[in-house]
Amino acid sequence: MNIERELQTEMKLRLGTLHWVALALLVLAASSCATFPSDYPRTLSVAFPSPQETMLGRQFEEQTAGHDGKSGFHLIETGTDALAARVLLADKAEKTLDLQSYIIRNDESTVLLMDRVIAAAERNVRVRILLDDMGRDFKLEAFARHPNIEVRLFNPFLYGGLLGHFRLFEFAGDFKRLNRRMHNKAFIIDNAVAIVGGRNLGNEYFSASADVNLVDLGLLVIGPVVKEISESFDAFWNSDWAIPVQVFEQSTPSEEDVQQKKVMMKERLHSAASSEYARAVQESHLLDRSGDKGVTFILAPSKAVYDQPSKILPVKESGHGVHVHYGPEIEPVLRATQRELTIISPYFVPNRECIEFFKSLLNRGVHIRLLTNSLASTDVPSVHTGYARRRPELLRLGVDLFELKPSLLIAEHREKRRISSSRAALHAKAFVVDRRTVYIGSMNFDPRSTSLNTELGLIIESEELAGEVIEIFNNVTLPSHSFHVVQAPDNPQDFIWTSEENGREVRYTREPLAGFWRRVLNPVLSVFVPESLL
Repeated sequence: MNIERELQTEMKLRLGTLHWVALALLVLAASSCATFPSDYPRTLSVAFPSPQETMLGRQFEEQTAGHDGKSGFHLIETGTDALAARVLLADKAEKTLDLQSYIIRNDESTVLLMDRVIAAAERNVRVRILLDDMGRDFKLEAFARHPNIEVRLFNPFLYGGLLGHFRLFEFAGDFKRLNRRMHNKAFIIDNAVAIVGGRNLGNEYFSASADVNLVDLGLLVIGPVVKEISESFDAFWNSDWAIPVQVFEQSTPSEEDVQQKKVMMKERLHSAASSEYARAVQESHLLDRSGDKGVTFILAPSKAVYDQPSKILPVKESGHGVHVHYGPEIEPVLRATQRELTIISPYFVPNRECIEFFKSLLNRGVHIRLLTNSLASTDVPSVHTGYARRRPELLRLGVDLFELKPSLLIAEHREKRRISSSRAALHAKAFVVDRRTVYIGSMNFDPRSTSLNTELGLIIESEELAGEVIEIFNNVTLPSHSFHVVQAPDNPQDFIWTSEENGREVRYTREPLAGFWRRVLNPVLSVFVPESLL
């Protein structure tokens, strides 16, 4: 009798396994010929056309008036300031709130922010949330039930929801499309003020993670260039690849389901709002500076540079949309460098064209300084392989290389208090040309930013802002914070990592502080991962 039950149990397990395998194969086959849904109402909408009618619009128009079309910029360096700025602006929104992100986590910082977004919608503010579907952990279907909130997914997976665990199979079946992602980040209030930069939405981007926190940069922006940022958002929002989240619902949630979601959200908010991190956000220096005198802005000429949504199509189908990395906006700026090029790129994968470009600058006497992640600090070890294979050549050419150490969060050095973490990783994306032209945005120096992902950033002509970014670079590349990679003095074919620990110089002859498996597996990954996908 026991044997019979065991056989029945084993048969059920096997049939269950076959069922899931068959379902996975079905998803793989269906995704290879799937098309976007089109049988839903498409509602076009654009940025609020009269920002001067809002309090923020009037306030910031006064600050930029009479400055020959210049926009204003305030550098946001710390994670707590970055979240505080978004919360503060959401609370001051009167007409519109537009949010665009590559990743949204289901965690404490997101709950704190989304609570203020909902509060804005309750005040009759129109909220548009545009997310890439690759990194969507926080479920927003219930939010879209609010009459003032719209949620759209860019280039979505078509078999999410119930079949969410089979995304890997869908990715394999529709690789050419799903491998191209919207990497843009923007937070725009009343078309009068915006935040752009490298931060997605999640604890690690706002110095709230207990595991790893990301060193990042952002810009609080006012003035004419905000309208350009809004134009970028509108282009993506109204594109054929931005699909309302309701289209993918398996069934319409009942009123009871919606109310239950609200109760759960309130419970999570209560827990998050009483946390030590929430108190740190409330004590943010940026909030201190937002009183009567307001935040200090650097006024300078600028322009927004961004890819067109059609970049997700194959090149022969995408037309002539601007591609950020080597497009007509950025390439001339880089090639015009006369004395010094300073680059901050967490995922740095130089292809042959980039190497030749660096060589041309170095032959003209340009000093190139580069900060990227070390193998120990990177959150994407596979990308490090593309950098590591080019590192010896970069050193031979004379590029000054720095790699971030996996130490405490360096970007919080100006905070009243420090949110500690077990590991830090670089995530800021910026470059400075001749200490006067600055780029800050979402673009990395890698093939993915060049050819696969869409990006958004600002080019700003300002020696003052350039000086602030250079100061950050100089601080983060101190020996206590980063490794300086140099050629070995006794053998130029080898290189060493120099650093400082407890006030004493330390030298490494292999990838420093990286775990055993990272050091072992990384060379293996370099063989199997094509450079074009990094």
